[in-house]
Amino acid sequence: MAVEGDFDPEAVSQFVAEAQSGSIKAKFRALYKFTRPHTSRGTILASVAGTIRALIDTPGALTNVKWRRLLPRAFLGMIALLLGNAFIVGINQIYDEKI
Repeated sequence: MAVEGDFDPEAVSQFVAEAQSGSIKAKFRALYKFTRPHTSRGTILASVAGTIRALIDTPGALTNVKWRRLLPRAFLGMIALLLGNAFIVGINQIYDEKI
């Protein structure tokens, strides 16, 4: 069995056939592989670290923070960053296909 990231033409053709068959599970698997989830870890780590750093460096921020307002906004921001990451990775794969 091929390791994720290895190029196996037989596995690729199998995944393409499954995705074209209309299976939702196969489409999610294709999206998962296309977005290269290992790149999302850095995006998540950087956004969490940046938020923590901003809260620590702002005097009184931790004592006066309104978590009910902060957490939904932070979640939406994380979703936006992950979608941006998926876009960048997708564009990279499209243009670097020959490589």
